[in-house]
Formats: sequence, structure tokens, C-alpha cells
Amino acid sequence: SVLASALTAQFPITGTVGIEGEKVSYLFPREIHSKNGYTLVIRSDADSLNGSIDLLMNNNPTTAQRIEMKSQGNNLIGYLPHTTAGTKFFYTVTLSKNGQNYQIPPSQTIISTYWNKVPTTVWVLYYFTLLGGLFFAIRAGLEYFATERVRLILYTLIASTLFTLHAILVNPVFKTYELNAFRTTVPSPDKLFAGADFVLPALWIFVLAIVRKVPNPRITLLGAAIVTVVMFLVVSFYK
Repeated sequence: SVLASALTAQFPITGTVGIEGEKVSYLFPREIHSKNGYTLVIRSDADSLNGSIDLLMNNNPTTAQRIEMKSQGNNLIGYLPHTTAGTKFFYTVTLSKNGQNYQIPPSQTIISTYWNKVPTTVWVLYYFTLLGGLFFAIRAGLEYFATERVRLILYTLIASTLFTLHAILVNPVFKTYELNAFRTTVPSPDKLFAGADFVLPALWIFVLAIVRKVPNPRITLLGAAIVTVVMFLVVSFYK
């Protein structure tokens, strides 16, 4: 959604564990964007280390499969197969050495959502409009403390424009690529839009409409900026 992608659930699962005194490092993405499946890489200083991935698609037992990892230098490589956009991989990774098994992360099932690859230009536009809107919203709020020329209308206009472009144009294009629907099918509106996508555009269009009419526009913008940051962080960390 308009609030979620910059900080969220996109944080990968990372860590380092010791196996018989040797360091093993891993990184498992929560979201995968690819056209050809995804290669998991586990880096290890340990010799004679084996690994396997036990995988379910959408947590469906009928799709269960075991993927043996291959050793390439200091890395163990495992391949998650290409599948339909929006599919969730549920998997555990088990390493073994000298007859002992080690699950990484310990006692945790990893969940990664598989999406089609999105072009770099669309990624740039996605974050430019989202984070640009956030920047100018905060900048508008900081006008509360300005002692020289005040640009309340300018920053409010830019913030509302960027958030609106993100919600009605850039985000739907981004999702169309994610769903692998570009030039093939037309996704239903519920797959391209969500109510949360329009919260920030609506907030800043409303602020733009009233900023000249309220008795104290600076405090109005400061309040709107604080609400924006709180909403952004809450949705980002608790999606």
C-alpha cells in the first residue's frame, strides 16, 4: 500500500550462527521479485556442510517438496522455483554436519511472497513519489519553526501531488508488474488499489484545501506532518 513498502515487511530475515565453531550467515527475503525463481545463498566457513529446504506453496501440504542445497565454494545454494505471482513460500532450512542437524533460523518457518520482477525505473518512481511525499510533508510541518520566508502552500501542494501520483498512477503500475499482468491481462481494481493507498493523498488534499482558511496554518501543518509520520511508521512496522 501507499504506506507500507519503504520500511516494512520487506526487511529480510538475517542472522549468523555457529556450527562447530564455524560461522554461518544467512539472509532470507520476505518478498521476492523475480522472473526465474530465486536463489538462496548461505555463506559458511564450515567444511562438509550440507543443507536442504523443505518447501510448501501457500502452506498447502500437497505442494511439499525438499530441495537439496549445493555447495559452491564457501556458499550453499538452494533454488526456489518460479511460480505464480502472489504465491507464498513457507519453508524451513536445515543444515547438517557430522550427523547433526541445525535449523536456521532456529525453530522458525520462513514466509516469502513471490512476485514478478519490477523494472528499475518503476522502482525509482515508486520510492520517489512515496518518500518524496513523506519528505515534503515533514518539510511542511517544519514550517511551524520557520523564522524567515514561509512556504506553507508550496510544500503542502508538492506533498499532496506526490502522494496522489503514487496512489493513482505509480502504485497501480508497480502492482501490475508485480502480478505479471503487464500487456497480458487487466488486473481487477481490488488488486491494484486498497483503501489505505488513499489515506495520505486524502489527508494532504484536505490540508491543502483548508490551510489558507484556518486561524493558525502552521500548527495545522505540523499536526498533519506528525500524523503522516506516525501512520507511515505504524503501517510499516506492523503490516
